[in-house]
Amino acid sequence: MFGNFHWLFFRSPTFDLHFQNEDLQLTTLLDDDNLICEAQSQNTKLLDFVQEEQVLELIKYITEMPDDDSNSKRAYRYPFYSNALLCFVGQVKPQYFIENDKRLLYKLLNFFSQDQDVNSVLAGFVINVLEQIQGEIVVGECFQNQQVQEGMIRQLQSRSVSDFLLYLLKVQSEQYQNEKINLLQSILKRIDDSTNFEISSNVSYIIQELIKVEDYQQWYMDIIFGEFINKLCQTISVKDNYISLSSSTILNNLLQFLKQTSMQNYEPQPKGPKIDVDMVFSRIEPYCTDWVEYLLNQKSPILGQQKLKLLEIIGVGVSLNNQSFINRLYQCNVFKVYNQLFLTYEQHDILHFQYFNLISQMIENQIDILIKNLFEENQFIQLLIQCTNKVDNQEKQRKGQLGFITLLGIFIVEKAENYEYLQQYLQNESWQQFKTQYFEKAQKINNFELGQDGIDQLYQQKDVQLEVDANIQSEEQNKEQNRNQNQETI
Repeated sequence: MFGNFHWLFFRSPTFDLHFQNEDLQLTTLLDDDNLICEAQSQNTKLLDFVQEEQVLELIKYITEMPDDDSNSKRAYRYPFYSNALLCFVGQVKPQYFIENDKRLLYKLLNFFSQDQDVNSVLAGFVINVLEQIQGEIVVGECFQNQQVQEGMIRQLQSRSVSDFLLYLLKVQSEQYQNEKINLLQSILKRIDDSTNFEISSNVSYIIQELIKVEDYQQWYMDIIFGEFINKLCQTISVKDNYISLSSSTILNNLLQFLKQTSMQNYEPQPKGPKIDVDMVFSRIEPYCTDWVEYLLNQKSPILGQQKLKLLEIIGVGVSLNNQSFINRLYQCNVFKVYNQLFLTYEQHDILHFQYFNLISQMIENQIDILIKNLFEENQFIQLLIQCTNKVDNQEKQRKGQLGFITLLGIFIVEKAENYEYLQQYLQNESWQQFKTQYFEKAQKINNFELGQDGIDQLYQQKDVQLEVDANIQSEEQNKEQNRNQNQETI
C-alpha cells in the first residue's frame, strides 16, 4: 500500500510529542490528522506503541458497527484511520496477525462469517488490511478453512470481497488447484440469487475479469463454458430483471470472447484456451425458442437493456456462424420478432443498430436460410416500403428508422454483387418500388451532402448565379449613366 516512497510524506514536528505521555490512548492518535502521514513515513515510535492490545482495538473499529452512530468519530473517523494504521502494521509487523494461532488474523477473516450483509465500507477496510499481511499466509488460511470461504461467498454483494475472491482465483499455484475449482463453482452458483441485486452483478464482474487476462487458465474456462452456460440460459428470462440482465451480459461477453478467440485461431500460433464452440452452442440453442417468444410478447412501451442484450447475443451467435444455432433461429422465425420490434420502437437507435448488425452479419457470412426467413417469410422489402411511406401531418416529421434503412439499402446493394442468392430478391417489383419511392432519393441526398456527387452541379449553379448578378449590376450601371446624360442635356 505504501510502496517505497515513504520519503515523499512530510513528518509532523509535533507528532512524536504524543509518546512522551505515559497514559497515551490510541484514540488520541486517531484524533491526530497527521496519523496517516506518520504511518506512511514509517514512524518507528508509532510502530513501537502499537502492540497486540492496540491492534485488537483497531480491528474492533473496522469490524464492528457502533450501536449509536451519533458519535461521528466512532462511526466514520476511527474506522478510516484504523484501516490506515492496520495496513501499516500488517506490512511492517505481519507477525502480530500470525502468532498465537493466528488469533488476530481470524478476527479479520471471521468478519465475513455473518448471517446478515456486512457493511460495504468496513468490508473494504478489512480487505485492505488482509492484502498487506503476508500473501501466502492469508491465501493458505482462506483455502484451507472452508468456513472462511463460505463466509466470503456469502458476502458476495460487496465489491471489495469480489475483488479479493478474484485475487484468490488468480493465485498462480498448483497447490490449491482443487480449492480454486470449488471456489469458482460456488461463486457461479450465486448467479440467480435474488436477495441482493449486487450479487449477480459481481458474479458477472468476476467472470469478465477472468476472461480478460492474457494468461488464460484452461481449468476455469472449462467451468465457465461448461454447465454454467445452461444456468445462464435458464436465468435470462426470469422475472427478476437484474438477474436476467446480469446473465445476458455474461453470456454476451462469453460469446464475444469466443468470437475474439476464433479470429486468433487463424494466426500461425493460436493463443488462448481450447473451447469447444459447437458444444457451447449445443447448450444455448435449446433456449432460443423461449427467448424469441419472450421478445415477441414484449408489450412495454420501453425496450429495456436486458432485452437489448438478448438481441445482441443473437447477433454475436450469428456472426460465429454456428449451424445448429442458425437452424434453431430459422425454426423460431427470428425475423418476425426483429421486424415487429423495428416497427414498434421507431425512435430506438440501439435497437435499430442491432437489427442492422444482425442483417449485415447474416449477409457477410452468406447464410441463405436466414436470408430466406427475412426476405420471403417476413417480407423484408414490404417492411422497408412501409417504413418509408411519407408522413402527412403538420409537423412533417421524419421517421426514426430512415437512417438505418438507408444504411441497410446501401449495404445490401453493395454485398449483392458477390452474393448470387441475395441478388434474386433485388430483381422483383417490390425492390424497384422501394428504390423509386425512397432509396434512390436518399442516396442522392446522402451523396450530395457527403460531397461524393453533385459538386459539379453545385458549382454550375453558383456560376449561373454569379452571371445573373453581374448582368443585374451591369444593367443598373447603364441606367445610372442614362440618367446622368439626361440631366446634362436639360
